[in-house]
Amino acid sequence: MNILGLVFAVLLTNKFVKFRNLSRTMIILPYMVSGLVLGFIWQFIFNKVFPQIGTAMNSDLLETSWLATPKMAFYALVMVSVWQMAGYVMFIYIAALLNIPSELVESAQLDGAGGFQIFRKVKFPLIMPAVTIGLFYAANTAFKVFDVNFALTNGGPANSTVSVAMDIYNEAFARSNHGLGCAKSTIFFLVVAALTFVQLKFTQSREVQM
Repeated sequence: MNILGLVFAVLLTNKFVKFRNLSRTMIILPYMVSGLVLGFIWQFIFNKVFPQIGTAMNSDLLETSWLATPKMAFYALVMVSVWQMAGYVMFIYIAALLNIPSELVESAQLDGAGGFQIFRKVKFPLIMPAVTIGLFYAANTAFKVFDVNFALTNGGPANSTVSVAMDIYNEAFARSNHGLGCAKSTIFFLVVAALTFVQLKFTQSREVQM
């Protein structure tokens, strides 16, 4: 999610790229749509569209529905989740990149630095606060994914794609084990809080003050 969002942000802050505003709008659109709607749309694509394309192209990868096997169903869930959220992360990085003083970039260019060197040595260290936010957002989103999971696979096949949030939901509401569901949600909160704290400390230690 962060890698794709950063790539989009770098490309769409380049003044030589045409239709930047239109491209940004198209990339952010999946985030604006409900996760349930996206899940049902992609369920149709994986079950109906991809197999027809696979049959026409004689492709084993696409000929069988990705949602029919545990391994491919997990990859499908990851792909849809990343596709939905990458646009939001992209705007975080766009804001950070546009906030970099142009004098620093111009100085690096005068010193003979190339585009990749400027990004690695100048821009990336300066957008570390945005990386902190992006990683925090991605981690929380990955842990709490439910709507796309529910609509796309409903935990199948054979419970191979049941997320933590879905497991807690099933325990508390589907099986009416409210006590166990509450206990699981409490442990889930503590684990997410601990991992988030470690991630924030790790990335914040690498931030550069302008």
